[in-house]
Amino acid sequence: MTTAPDDDQRLRDLQREYVDLLDDSGAGGEGVFTKKVQEMVDRGEHRVILSINDVRRRNPERARGLLKDVFIEVVAFRRALR
Repeated sequence: MTTAPDDDQRLRDLQREYVDLLDDSGAGGEGVFTKKVQEMVDRGEHRVILSINDVRRRNPERARGLLKDVFIEVVAFRRALR
């Protein structure tokens, strides 16, 4: 899959937002995502199941993005998990 430079930048921006979303253990974060990701790693699993409501509470824009353009959002999310 080849992407235009604007698409590449958008994907990088979304990835950064997901990295921030997943790193919710500090500065007022509840640690919901950090805990789920750590459990996934500890179990040697390759997927994490998150509630859209948890995403909406931490980043409403990303929750809307998931509902609007799930493909690019999931690609960015997967990259952020790495």
